[in-house]
Amino acid sequence: MISPEVVAALELRIREEEMKRDAWRISGPQEKYLEACSMVDALECQLESQLREP
Repeated sequence: MISPEVVAALELRIREEEMKRDAWRISGPQEKYLEACSMVDALECQLESQLREP
């Protein structure tokens, strides 16, 4: 089972990357925004994967 600390750390990273993504969306080049979107997706998949493990 995944520890609560690992879940909290992943959730924090997701929130941080979402903020970066939103900032790039408003003021940055599209390439940076798309990179940030990919990072958020990857972190969310990682969290889901960790939560599914027994």
